Amino acid sequence: MLKNAKSVEPMIEALRSSADEGARGSIVKALGQLRDKRAVPSLISIIETDDGSVACFSAKALGEIGDEQALEPLIKVLEHPWGRGWARSWAAEAVGKLDDLRALQPLIKALVDKEVAVRIAAAKGLMYLGDAGALPALDRAKLEDEGIDIDTGETVKWAATRARRYIRHIKQHKK
Repeated sequence: MLKNAKSVEPMIEALRSSADEGARGSIVKALGQLRDKRAVPSLISIIETDDGSVACFSAKALGEIGDEQALEPLIKVLEHPWGRGWARSWAAEAVGKLDDLRALQPLIKALVDKEVAVRIAAAKGLMYLGDAGALPALDRAKLEDEGIDIDTGETVKWAATRARRYIRHIKQHKK
């Protein structure tokens, strides 16, 4: 993990000035590892204007940084009505990591998305969020959704079952 906070500003500047998608992706990943909130506005700008791999990496980095100002932009990406499937799935996981209950309903809604990767990521996002209010929707997904992500081999049932177990575990240990 990177630890040099002095490198954040030069990295943000390089992110703004570079047109090379590979370089931008590497910078975004590094900013996520640094978890420095100064990167949040630039990362939000990327998820609002880009739909490629850099937007996916930006969504993940925003989840790693954990700044609540990323919540609404990430939800907007998650709820985007067309395309952007990978960016939407990465946004679903990231929004759950922000640990803000305003993400509960958008994530529950995403459990029935047309894209299987978004449904799997929504289950993971609900697991990260850890709220028992997600259990009925996760139960339905576990029982009814046969979706499988051909890229990862993950299934919605597996992700929903894992999320349910984690949330129930949290509930038991909070007593």
